[in-house]
Amino acid sequence: LAEIILPPVVCMCQFVLASWRDETMRLDFLLRDQLQAQRRKLNAENEKSEDLLKSMLPQAIIDSLKRHEPVECQDFSNVTVIFVQVCDFAQMCSVLPPTTIVQMLDKVFQELDRLSDLLKVHKVETVGDVYMAVSGCPHEIANHADIAAHFAIAAQSSIVRMRASDVILPQGFQGRRL
Repeated sequence: LAEIILPPVVCMCQFVLASWRDETMRLDFLLRDQLQAQRRKLNAENEKSEDLLKSMLPQAIIDSLKRHEPVECQDFSNVTVIFVQVCDFAQMCSVLPPTTIVQMLDKVFQELDRLSDLLKVHKVETVGDVYMAVSGCPHEIANHADIAAHFAIAAQSSIVRMRASDVILPQGFQGRRL
């Protein structure tokens, strides 16, 4: 009797164990794929956070914050502060749709960010239609005023080029200052 019953029982047990093993391997594979996808998403979000921090703070302060070190206030006696403001902004807001205004400001501020990176000018912040930057800090520069002047001239040239190619203002606003 044992010779008749035992082989099918053993076969059934092997089948159940093989099915269980296959299911756990499939789940392990799916979970591994999900984990890799979540890691990719996390890395992308970390890069966005890093870019956001870099757009607001000097690298030395970011590094101190990451190391959980206190950030001490620094005093810079020789700096040049730069303000760039969009002319006739209130009038544009009263005539143009909000999405057009936001797109225009985004393009202008992206160009100013590009110039600030190129000329080593530190962007402090943007408020409404005003872009504030500083030359001479967080790294002291002897010719900070010259660099600020170059930034201003480059900003004006870039805006003129952008206006000429209708990149920043829609039809109907030609001839107005920006």
